[in-house]
Amino acid sequence: MMHYELKSFSELELMFFLYSEKLFTRAIIREQTNFMAWDARLLNRLIDGGFIYTWRKGGWGNPEIFDLTHKGKKMINSIYRKLNGIEPIPTSERRNKAFRKNAPFHQRTLAKAILKFNEEHKQRPSLE
Repeated sequence: MMHYELKSFSELELMFFLYSEKLFTRAIIREQTNFMAWDARLLNRLIDGGFIYTWRKGGWGNPEIFDLTHKGKKMINSIYRKLNGIEPIPTSERRNKAFRKNAPFHQRTLAKAILKFNEEHKQRPSLE
């Protein structure tokens, strides 16, 4: 999450949901956030972080419509690719803080789990 400058797991959860939506309104976001830890500034933080943009301004009875930015779509797509084993989770010190020599214990433990995950999810040949 830190790599993508997200502040909370709620932001990531909402991004996963919105990735499946084409366009969305505040009402859709409000409805989805009923199922997760509520944070009134969640949408504003994602807009300020460059993950969501206003697709159409509201007015004259029409609601404001939002969409994910290229940055937001790229982030979620990258996470899906890693989880599906299409691309490995980075293991270099430069790209992953858990692999630095001075990393705290919990990050070193995470580094071991990442190595195991990458080993178990090496890209398998396509069935096509």
